[in-house]
Amino acid sequence: MLRGAAERAAEVGSLNEALSLFDRAQDLSDDERERAALLEAAGFVGYRAGDIDAVTTRYRAAHELHAAAGRTGERRRLRAKELHAACYVRAPADLLPDARELYREVHEQHDAIGR
Repeated sequence: MLRGAAERAAEVGSLNEALSLFDRAQDLSDDERERAALLEAAGFVGYRAGDIDAVTTRYRAAHELHAAAGRTGERRRLRAKELHAACYVRAPADLLPDARELYREVHEQHDAIGR
């Protein structure tokens, strides 16, 4: 129910309200996958709002949930999305160490993000 309200708020451009609703929905969820999906959706809303702190916080929390559950592909995918969002507001030199770390993990895999 809260997720639907958050999605509707995001659709009409009420991004701060959408962030708040996504956060409340993930706080109430008992399912880790659902929580990670809600955090990812909130991260995208933060991206649309231009709020890099919201993006980083939500994507990193979802990333950590996937890492704790051993879902490597999902963890890598969210890490890449976080770095992509950050490249619009942070200096490339600041992102390079994190990007190199992610590259070291995936450089020999053909479809590293999809796994």
